[in-house]
Amino acid sequence: SHMNVCIANCSNSQFKISQKLKGVVIEKCESVAVELENEIVTLDMVNCKKCTVFVKDKAPLIQVENCEEPKLILFNPCVVDKPRIMSANSTNFSVDAQQENREESDWKSIMIPYQLQTEINPDNFRATNTLIGL
Repeated sequence: SHMNVCIANCSNSQFKISQKLKGVVIEKCESVAVELENEIVTLDMVNCKKCTVFVKDKAPLIQVENCEEPKLILFNPCVVDKPRIMSANSTNFSVDAQQENREESDWKSIMIPYQLQTEINPDNFRATNTLIGL
């Protein structure tokens, strides 16, 4: 689909997005949880506080900018697609990534350093960091 969805200026809310979309933007939200059930092209999280996004399918490009305590939960279909995570944040944050066999305990926390682009390798769950713009 060529549609974008923008969730803005919300607090203490939960959203579940089931259709395939081009992009999802979450902006100026606080204590919001968003569940993405289907493939998207880009996910942008901007100026948010304590927001959580559950990425259940592919999301090749995830951008986090100026967020406080962002939380990304990447399910296996997202992880094996090797998403690029761009952080224009002023602090590090971590993502929880699900490993192949989907047991409850098979989640790994991966630190995303600020001002870098991170690519997660699903084979060994190592993160490769490069400067944004290179």
